[in-house]
Amino acid sequence: MSGARAAGSFAARAAGSFAASALVLLPACINTDAAVFVEPNVSSAALTVVGSALVTGVEGSFTVSLHLGPRAADDAEVLAVGFSIVTADAAQTLVPSLGVTASPEFPVTVPIDSDVAVLVSVAVADNQLEANARDALCAGDVRVRAVLQDSLRGSIVSADSEPFAPGGCP
Repeated sequence: MSGARAAGSFAARAAGSFAASALVLLPACINTDAAVFVEPNVSSAALTVVGSALVTGVEGSFTVSLHLGPRAADDAEVLAVGFSIVTADAAQTLVPSLGVTASPEFPVTVPIDSDVAVLVSVAVADNQLEANARDALCAGDVRVRAVLQDSLRGSIVSADSEPFAPGGCP
């Protein structure tokens, strides 16, 4: 056998052997998502304070994202217990109960190994507050808080948005 042929034959065997070894040594793609209960997240929060000297209202929207991993025992049903506005440090509740409309509407079913996004709208007509609420809402950054009940967890869980400055403030 010529030297070139032997080298080519050796190279082919080595490449095949390497490919087979690589398949054996590669770790399996294991899903490490450990979310066995719904993990909520509040994002894209934007609220505007509107009103007059007599009445203050709030309008805007935010998204509630619901994640359930592949290791969950079953699909989850999520109920909205309530939504509120709290201070950026979450030490004080400024608006204890926001009137909202959600799409899709709650309760929401979250299938195993999936994400569901719920667009939540806040209308002034559903959120008329006392005039002095404007000062508290405009005193600094705020967070939107979602309080939810997860059927798999069997208890209530909450999630806050990142702090943001409401619009419509002086």
